[in-house]
Amino acid sequence: MAEKKIGMISSTIRDLPEHREKVMEACLRLGVMPSMMEHWPSIDTDGVTASLAKVDEADRLIREIRREALKYAERALSIRVNILGTRHPDTASSYGNVGNVCGNLGEYGRALQCEQRALEIVDELFGTRSPMGALILNNICLIYLALNEPKKAGEIVENALAIRNELFGEQHPDTIASVINLSEAHLRLGHSHKAFSLLDYHYSRISKNNPMYERLKIRRANIVRPGFRQLPKKRR
Repeated sequence: MAEKKIGMISSTIRDLPEHREKVMEACLRLGVMPSMMEHWPSIDTDGVTASLAKVDEADRLIREIRREALKYAERALSIRVNILGTRHPDTASSYGNVGNVCGNLGEYGRALQCEQRALEIVDELFGTRSPMGALILNNICLIYLALNEPKKAGEIVENALAIRNELFGEQHPDTIASVINLSEAHLRLGHSHKAFSLLDYHYSRISKNNPMYERLKIRRANIVRPGFRQLPKKRR
């Protein structure tokens, strides 16, 4: 028998009723049983504590799933190394997959080692300005951001952005992804002006049909424009 999937909707019955209804409908369409706080049995604790316990339970489950995914990623890497050798793009992809799962598990040191090994293989095979190399550089940037090293992250993703601009053009979704990551590095370094200018430049040129349009729009809107001052309201 297939395991029953449950999706927790963390809000009370009075919070955002229209949104809750839409989420419930989405859960049912996906074969997931929605679970709301009003459906929980009465327990001798407050709602916040009960909700946090549910979140912890979900976190443990996700971590178990990621651990299982890591085993498969490591197995695939081992097979590819044995069959294809260490100088093959598929081997590089497997190093990247292991690195990605390690990053999701918070094992950033190992994630960085795997991504750097993947980059070495790709650079050796295709040179230092390839689409695959840019992807790996972008992933390395995310690891450095997770390690709270925005300066290194910025340096890495600037390289990825330059490659993607050259190969794909400034409106390509991959290019915009690097733009957003670079803006995050700028923000963490306290350079909000740089972050806003970068996002504003690309927002003024991006097509609304671009799959990254909404993400770029929201990202730009979330940054307070440097030097902007709200005018005082007129007295009546």
